[in-house]
This record gives sequence, C-alpha cells and structure tokens, in this order.
Amino acid sequence: MMYQKHFRQLTKLVWFQVLFITLIMCAGRAVMFADFVDSAQLAGKSADIWRMIITGLRYDLRVSAISLAPLYLIGLVLAAHPTIWRAFRPVAIGYTTVIAFIVTAITIGNYYYYQTYHNHYDLFAFGLFEDDTQAVVMNMWQDYPIIQSVLLTLAVSLVGA
Repeated sequence: MMYQKHFRQLTKLVWFQVLFITLIMCAGRAVMFADFVDSAQLAGKSADIWRMIITGLRYDLRVSAISLAPLYLIGLVLAAHPTIWRAFRPVAIGYTTVIAFIVTAITIGNYYYYQTYHNHYDLFAFGLFEDDTQAVVMNMWQDYPIIQSVLLTLAVSLVGA
C-alpha cells in the first residue's frame, strides 16, 4: 500500500518538475524570439513559426525528462522502502532545485551569449578557459548583469522546490 502512495507522490513531483523546467526553457525561447526576431520578416510564415514552437517544445520536454529520469528511476526503487523514502524526499527536492537552477542559468546565459555573438553556444564559449580567463571574467562582470541573473536564477529554482 505504501508503494502506491510513494509512487503517486514521486510521479506528481517529477511531472510537475518536467512541466516547470519545460516552462523555463519555453519562456527563455519566447523572450529570445521577441527580442531578436524582426517581426516584419514574419509575414506569411505562421506555419513555420508554429513548427518552430512545436519543435522547441518537444526539445524542452526531452531535455527536462532526461534530466529528471535518474530521480524517477531511483525513486521507483526506493518507494518500496518507507524508511529510505523519508530520507529520499528531501534529496529529490534538492535534486530538482539544482536541475532548475542549472536550466535557468543556461537559459539566461544563452540569451546573453546570443545577444553578443548572434549564435547559440558553440566552441567559442569554451575559449574562456583558453584565453586570458581573468580578463574575460572582468569583461563579463562589467558588461552583463551577473548579480541580477544569479538572483533571478535562484528565485526561479526555489519557486519550483
């Protein structure tokens, strides 16, 4: 009887987090679309826009499901053990909070990376460690809202907890 109860709790938690993380990524894509796309070029392209939205949604669902799959699989095994389950629940909340933090940070970082380089993340992003790292970090600190982005990332990740 306890397994079914724990299974339902785990499934609700994972589905909520899948939807929450997908919403974060969709919101980031919508903001980028609104900021970076010239609306004059969209005339007569509604079918392409819908295809883009559906493809993006499918990608976001895939990423969020894959990121939460380990939690779900481990939770399925541990749901049968009531004492372990009590210890697992806080770990599960922590895991989902960390995943939401990472996804939000990557989404915000992607916005600013695209704003600067007009491209998605690529190998150039990893030049941070090959070039003068201190100079690159100082440049980032001066040119981008790092503190506000970190605070927004923390707030969003804690909302889903």
